[in-house]
Amino acid sequence: MFSRKMLDRIEDWRGNPTRWEESNYKGTTPVTKRLLQYWFYEEHFVGEQDLAFRYWGCQREAMEILIYLREVLEAGNIAAVANALAFNVYEQATLFDQFRDLRVGQIAEREEQIREAFVDYVTRSSLPKFAFNMATGSGKTIVMAMAMAWLYLNEYSRHFLL
Repeated sequence: MFSRKMLDRIEDWRGNPTRWEESNYKGTTPVTKRLLQYWFYEEHFVGEQDLAFRYWGCQREAMEILIYLREVLEAGNIAAVANALAFNVYEQATLFDQFRDLRVGQIAEREEQIREAFVDYVTRSSLPKFAFNMATGSGKTIVMAMAMAWLYLNEYSRHFLL
């Protein structure tokens, strides 16, 4: 669902020399700050042999992006994300398969239909929707578990559908 342009805009803030984490994750809740500290700064051991465990960089990046979008940009759905990142109707069109291959003139003609697609997508369900584009074996299940813990502990959602 995310277009390359959206990911590029998210990467802009991540590439800032003063990384978001160096500001103690400015704009997040105390619960979120504690979760991030626990996940990424404290040591974890697994099993009877006390093997050291660390989350992978891609898992951290996925959670940081999700949290940044929800708490800092206050974007709770795809339409709000596109709005927070100042997407115009042409960029919004790239988020939907049925509009992705349209030319500029065709997008202008179908602007109302594209905007309605956002409303329809957002109102189909009250459950939050998130997608992580991660490689096979990169720990998506762990990221989903972290996302559910974060949503639940911050009282953003008490219901989950996997």
